[in-house]
Formats: sequence, structure tokens, C-alpha cells
Amino acid sequence: MSTHKPIYPPSRRLHRWALVVCLLIPSLGQGANTDPRLDAARSTVELATLQVESLPLTDWVLRMSERLTPRIPDTETRLSLLRNVQWQAERNAISPDLLLALIEVESGYDPNAVSRAGARGLMQVMPFWVGLIGRAGDNLFDIRTNIAYGSAILRHYLDVDDNDLTSALARYNGSQGQEWYPNRIYKVHQRGWANLPRLTAKDAATPEQIAQILSAATSSDDGRCLEGPGFKLCRE
Repeated sequence: MSTHKPIYPPSRRLHRWALVVCLLIPSLGQGANTDPRLDAARSTVELATLQVESLPLTDWVLRMSERLTPRIPDTETRLSLLRNVQWQAERNAISPDLLLALIEVESGYDPNAVSRAGARGLMQVMPFWVGLIGRAGDNLFDIRTNIAYGSAILRHYLDVDDNDLTSALARYNGSQGQEWYPNRIYKVHQRGWANLPRLTAKDAATPEQIAQILSAATSSDDGRCLEGPGFKLCRE
């Protein structure tokens, strides 16, 4: 379990609990999953079991992988995170670069992060969301599941706030009406990701690009592994 313990100001902790109460009160006596405004979020989370790793490596994933290598040395974990970010970004009409900035702020890319309030995983999802939009037993420490939840929740808040990103980010953080958290996300986004072209899953690398990547890769001494910019592939 991670020792990552984000320190939240008292106002943020109060807003987080207020958010829990506001979400749960309308559902009392009716079941926790009756709010039609959450239908889209439930649909997104239901597809969290999709084998994202079967999707092609896009140019965006490869470039982000190279940049994230110092933060996430394990290639399998890094590529899984990026593929899931791009897939959920496309499904929810959110910039994948913005999702990376949010993950950096929320957990520092630690899939096992736990906050003092109990938020879990890469996107610091509160466990009560499992009852609202997911299924009993969903593991919020799982990369695929956590990114599906976090992206669906942010999309839900964007819908509630008529696509006002600043307001939606404040809701996500539990600091509605304040701008310190959205401004923090924007700062990280501008510093680390905003200058990069935004590509979707439709921008998969062409055979020629893949051949160029592989031609620049080097083989390990035993011939089992192939390593290049931002990736390492090994035979069983």
C-alpha cells in the first residue's frame, strides 16, 4: 500500500463530505443507482473491463510513454496507464493531456495512492462511487477501473456544469465554488502537456512509422527483448 498521503485543506475535506451527503440523500429509500444523470457514467464504467491492451499503440501513447518513463519506469504499467487514459478520454470527450495532469496532481501516478479522506488510486476516486455508478467488488486500485471511474465522474460533472471545466474540476476535487484546484490542474497541464499535439485513437501509428520505430530499437544480448524510445518488448 502506498504511503502517499495528500494533505487537503479543511475546506476541501468538508466539501468532500458535503458532496457525499448531497449525492446520497436523493437516493435514500430508492436505491443508490436511480439518478438518471449518472446513466452515462455507469455506461462508461461498465466498459472498464474492455481489453484496452489489445488496442494499437498510437503515436500519442508512444510519445507520452517516453516522457513518463522517469516517473513510471515499468513499461507494462506505463503503457497500460496511457492506453486507458486515451481510451477513456476519447469515450468521454476529454483531453487525454488534461487527464494526465489530473492524475499527476491527484496521485503522482501512484495506482496505490490513498488520501486521508479515503480516495483511492490514480484519480483518487472515493469508494462511495462504486455504489453509485459501479458494481460491488470493483477494485479502485486497478489502473483500468480507476481511470474509467475518474473519467466518467469528470464527464458527469462537465455535463452537470454545461461543460464549464473550471467548475467541473472543482466539483471533482470537492471544492465547488473555489478555483485553487482547477488552477493547479491548469498549471500542471500547461507546464507538462499542453504544448503537445492532441491525437485520438484514430491516429494509430502506420506500418511505416512502426517500421521506423523498430529500426531504431536495439536488441538485448540474449535476443529476448527489443527496446526503443519509451518502450521495451520481451518474449516469454
